[in-house]
Amino acid sequence: MRDHGEVIRDLINRRVSLIGKMSDFNANGLRLLQQKLGNDVLLINEPYSAEYHRGINLNNRQIVSNLACIAQLEIAMQRLDHDIESALSKEK
Repeated sequence: MRDHGEVIRDLINRRVSLIGKMSDFNANGLRLLQQKLGNDVLLINEPYSAEYHRGINLNNRQIVSNLACIAQLEIAMQRLDHDIESALSKEK
């Protein structure tokens, strides 16, 4: 059986890993939003281009998917924070 310190260390390591994943998804979200803004500018010049509309639709789906992943990671972070708080309260 693992001692209490190992349990807390494992929880903290999982939290650090989760923060890294959230950072990656946030960076990707910023990239997707920049791409969307670029597409919006292109639409000003060619509002009826089917190619741009396909790109915009794909970009919008990617943004929604990315936001859903971030929301799932935030829920996982809340659960992990609860587990850490529980583990730390047992330490006292």
